[in-house]
Amino acid sequence: MCSSDLRGETDLPERRKFVYGGDVSAERDTDIALARISAAIGEPARARMLLRLMDGHARTSTELSVVAYVSPSTASVHPNRLKL
Repeated sequence: MCSSDLRGETDLPERRKFVYGGDVSAERDTDIALARISAAIGEPARARMLLRLMDGHARTSTELSVVAYVSPSTASVHPNRLKL
């Protein structure tokens, strides 16, 4: 006997439910968007630059290179990866 039978919930197969009964299916577009965001901030230098920019102040690539521990020319390329 599966746990959903005990609760009287048989609308979705057991493998598609969380412990609390929520549906685990996701929209395909949501999966793609999340993967793109993860790839964009997955590089530690970009993540450090993004964290610094989240305060709303504009910064030059030289300033961002200091917090990201990269050269200014490398820092100027990273923001393009953050454009989604």
